Amino acid sequence: MTHPEDLLAGYVDGTLPEDERAVADAHLAGCATCRDEIQIAAHAVAALSALPEEPVPFGVTGPVLAEARRSATPRRSLWERYQWAAGLAAAASLVLIAGVLLPQLTGGSSDDGTGALRAPTAESGGASDATLGASEEAVQVEILGRDLDDRDVKSLAKEAAQVAPAAPERDVTASFAEPGDAISCLVASGATIDDRDVLVRVIQATYLGTPAYLGVLHEGPGGGLPPQRIVVWVVSSADCAILTLASQNV
Repeated sequence: MTHPEDLLAGYVDGTLPEDERAVADAHLAGCATCRDEIQIAAHAVAALSALPEEPVPFGVTGPVLAEARRSATPRRSLWERYQWAAGLAAAASLVLIAGVLLPQLTGGSSDDGTGALRAPTAESGGASDATLGASEEAVQVEILGRDLDDRDVKSLAKEAAQVAPAAPERDVTASFAEPGDAISCLVASGATIDDRDVLVRVIQATYLGTPAYLGVLHEGPGGGLPPQRIVVWVVSSADCAILTLASQNV
């Protein structure tokens, strides 16, 4: 299998143009390895962006940045792609450590004067109550009596992006059911979902003739902030295998 390694970084930070994002979506639907890599990188980016900025002596950062620029090379192999994701996770860990140690070493302090990082809260971008499990209480399954194709799935993502951060309007022709089995199937599928994502819509239909569940999610950054991307996962309702996905930047 050929992995679209040149697209992964842009997929994580939301900078891919629509045609390249569609290529990445098509690949991620069938590649658990790349889905895992995307999830690791997304967690690392979120951890880095959530940290408070700390002043660092130029004598420390200058040579480090210069060496990083000097030694930077394109990553091509599968092993190097693993290093890319693992490196982001390691960078997040190092910055977390720096956030604790630098104020002590340089005489600075954190906002509350303790010199230590505070635990994340809903306001600061920590885990939200709106996880998939909690969604069972708020989201019902829309049962659609028609067959969907790739164009329909992409349209769902675009429509949800246009109304974000509000939940998209449900199909007025649909009937409704409890979401337990659908949510369990989405989780079991291996879809890249974490506790910063909000499930706003669940649909039961057929996709290219296969009975399926569709989950429409608002992705990141959590903490009550507007979503960065809409992702629609389509999984088989028989065996919970991923059939396809579509995404749309907000």
